[in-house]
Parts: sequence; C-alpha cells; structure tokens
Amino acid sequence: MQISSIKQYAYSCTGWTSFSLGMAGIVIPILPTTLLWMLATWCWAKGNSPMTQKMLNHPKLGKSLRLFIEYGVIEFKIKLLILIGLASSYLSFLWFGPPILWLAARSGILMSV
Repeated sequence: MQISSIKQYAYSCTGWTSFSLGMAGIVIPILPTTLLWMLATWCWAKGNSPMTQKMLNHPKLGKSLRLFIEYGVIEFKIKLLILIGLASSYLSFLWFGPPILWLAARSGILMSV
C-alpha cells in the first residue's frame, strides 16, 4: 500500500467516524453535529471521497459546508449555534456534575479552547 493510499484511507476513516458521531449528536446534545460534519466533509475532501460532493450538495448543509471547505469561513449563525451548544453543555455540567471547583474551572477552560 502506498503512502498516498494510506493517507486517503485515514482521511476516509476519520471522515466516517466524524460523520457517525455527528449523527449521534442529533439525539445526544453534548456532541456538536455541525462541527463533526464539517470535519467529516473536510476529511473526505482531503481523501478524494465521493461523499464530499454529497455533503456539499446537501440542500440544508451544503452552503455552510462549501463556505468552510473553500474559504475556511464559518457562518455567524453556525458560530452562534456552536456557542449556545457549548454554553448549554457547560451549564448542564455545572448543574448535574460534581461540585468540585477545579474540575469546573478546567472544564470551562477546555471548552473555551
């Protein structure tokens, strides 16, 4: 197996893993569906997968994914949704998680990076 085919295989596997986690994120609010699908599309584009065109031509997601792949731009509404998702995840962690100050601070720092 050549190096380029190994890279393509790795990109394809990473794309499918990201896509699958994004699908799970539809029902599990902790997983960021949009970001995972953006990562999947980027990986498929790098790996020359036919799934790239399917995602870029999707009626609802295609425009945002195309902007991200071609220009590296994330739309404001997507950024806002990501921010709301991260904030709600952190607040649910604080509400339901253990009341340990250092753990809450570390989680907040990791979510902000």
